[in-house]
Amino acid sequence: MVLINFFISYSIILYIKFVNWKFADSFVNIFSFVLTLQESLKMENKIYEQSEKLILAQKYQKQKTFLTVVSSLFLFFYTFLFVLFFLKQDENVFELGPFFSGVCYFAIYFVLRTFLSLPFEIKQSFKLPRKIGLSNETFFLWITNQIKSFLLVLFFGSLASGVLLVCIQKNPDYWWLYFSILISCIFIFIFLFGQTVIAPLFFNFEKLSDTKIENLLLNLKKKVGFKGQNHIWVMKTKKHGDYANAFVCGFGPTRKIVITENILEYNPEEIECIVAHELAHQFYSHNLFLCIYKIISFAVVIYFFKFLLSTELFYFYSNGLNISSANTIGIFLVFFSVLNFFISPILLRVSREIEFACDLFAFKHVTKPKNLITILKKLCVRNYCDPSPSLFSKFFFYTHPPFSERINRLISFLN
Repeated sequence: MVLINFFISYSIILYIKFVNWKFADSFVNIFSFVLTLQESLKMENKIYEQSEKLILAQKYQKQKTFLTVVSSLFLFFYTFLFVLFFLKQDENVFELGPFFSGVCYFAIYFVLRTFLSLPFEIKQSFKLPRKIGLSNETFFLWITNQIKSFLLVLFFGSLASGVLLVCIQKNPDYWWLYFSILISCIFIFIFLFGQTVIAPLFFNFEKLSDTKIENLLLNLKKKVGFKGQNHIWVMKTKKHGDYANAFVCGFGPTRKIVITENILEYNPEEIECIVAHELAHQFYSHNLFLCIYKIISFAVVIYFFKFLLSTELFYFYSNGLNISSANTIGIFLVFFSVLNFFISPILLRVSREIEFACDLFAFKHVTKPKNLITILKKLCVRNYCDPSPSLFSKFFFYTHPPFSERINRLISFLN
């Protein structure tokens, strides 16, 4: 399974690099791939003019990483112990039929998990950002959004768990296929309508009314020959914090570029660079590709899990557990956590290569390429990012390349 994902992921990386070479000389690419750690460290002082703020940003990111690692380990052991406890208990506790047994099992698991993780969440996503001034959320606003997230996960998780047990009981041989189809429908719904249906539960959105920025997008689309329909939407975030960000959502008729309202504080040429980077994601159909990849990889994971359940080794260590038992849900959560630990670094590597490709796309098509470097520096400082994180942090947590690497690579293109 890991080898399959490894092969797919690195095939994607090679494709991305091939696309990049269409826009830049191959020598420049090779040169940019071998930037040294020393150059990255030098870049820190060029990004952060105040060393005190650099130290504060690095400390903040290290604390976040530490809390993430500790909480992940803690919750993994909680899940493992939860499964052990219910190995024989669920037959006596859950006599509600497959669907409601699955719903109750996940509900109990997730409610307990939420309470156990709450101290970590308060520290990591509420106290730390407020301490450095990145967030200005009130506790009421923060806890309200946490409750909304909790209810969403509880609803979809309970529904999926109930359907999983129904599929296993009704179709012992092909349950993995039916369950994969159901989850695929959820993936497609989220990719298509997540920003329209789910995101407004947490943030307010409005269509961009600045015609100057809209014209920048139109000009960029003409330059690259992109004929797809898209719009720029502004996410109202000032009551949440001072961070600045941009992203794309949807594909086909629902595609959108979303920017936080703090982005509008930058000058039009810098905003052009941000929009160009996001347009690259749409130009290369990254969201569509990601949706397809998730569907295929999930189906492979579920099939592999079905194979695992049928082995004598599993039967022995689970004390003869019936696979239609509610505890199969917990075993899947443990299985997925372990598998994700090995696969995640590969997927993150793919994600970082995609971001490099979008940087290069923007660099190629904006009016003043130097502004791309300027805005990356400003975003790094504003969001209290570590320009040169540890290899461990980058390997396991970074969906985007560190800012020092992105800026160094763009400087090499300029030269």
